Amino acid sequence: MKMDKIKEIDTNSWHLFLDESGDANYKRLRRFKRQNNWIEFRPDPSNVTFFSLAGLLVSGKDLVESFIPAMKKVKQELYGNEDTVTHLSDMLAGKGNFTMYKNKPELLKKHLNAIINAIINVDFVFNIVHIDKVKMLNKYEENASNPYELAPTIIMERSAGYIWQSKKNTDKVIRVWFESRTKGKDKELKRFMIRELGIVFPKKGKVIQRNHFPRYKKSSNNINNIKWHIHSLPKYPSKLKQIRYYVDKYSYEIGKDLINGIHLSDIIVSASRKSIENTIYNKYKHFEVEPILEFINHSGKLIYQKFLP
Repeated sequence: MKMDKIKEIDTNSWHLFLDESGDANYKRLRRFKRQNNWIEFRPDPSNVTFFSLAGLLVSGKDLVESFIPAMKKVKQELYGNEDTVTHLSDMLAGKGNFTMYKNKPELLKKHLNAIINAIINVDFVFNIVHIDKVKMLNKYEENASNPYELAPTIIMERSAGYIWQSKKNTDKVIRVWFESRTKGKDKELKRFMIRELGIVFPKKGKVIQRNHFPRYKKSSNNINNIKWHIHSLPKYPSKLKQIRYYVDKYSYEIGKDLINGIHLSDIIVSASRKSIENTIYNKYKHFEVEPILEFINHSGKLIYQKFLP
């Protein structure tokens, strides 16, 4: 059944924006172990070792009335374009629209502070899951879970628990927006989420919900009463016009507004992952992300952070 094109943002639902940092794949680590005849897995010296995922949860009303306007305003003030893609890796490298930051870490810190100050009073929360792929492989070997399946499931459970405790007058509906990769991978992830949520679609068109949640310890007892809607979004607004897959799903104006949730999730999760990986494996020195780390640790908006395994 073809879904209607999304022409406006649902203000009665909750919205969960998922974005990752790091590679979810184990192939490089397995190749390094094999090539070096290691007894156990060791960190990849040329690539990231952690996979991290952040889930930013905001009510539809706050998303439309506060979050999106705040993000667009600060982007316009800093970059002269409210649709700027604030991709933290590009900002740190001084690439593309961010050449102004090349060899100017203090300027980047100043602008990251501006972004944080723009949204600090907006009512939203977030969860973060960090997966150490080296430890995961050493503990579970071939049975190690796919990080890009394990992490969102945990965040979705925690988000469901949060909204059941919230007193906001909203429907118990969560629209999950995850950053698109490829059409095939998007469909694969959606299938996994649907399977975990227990939703099946018989041939006659009748929808049946068989609840598999909770899968993990301390998950919400109310998870089964949530209605889930799974969506993918590109990180770059231009793709909303270039790729038919998105043209059929969103109006351009709605799509580029929603992407702001992905952009802030990117900043949060990238800074967090770089900090954690530096602490454990001494890989990064990006002190200019300190404003984001201060926000994560002291704003009160982080409601859950999980380290695996």
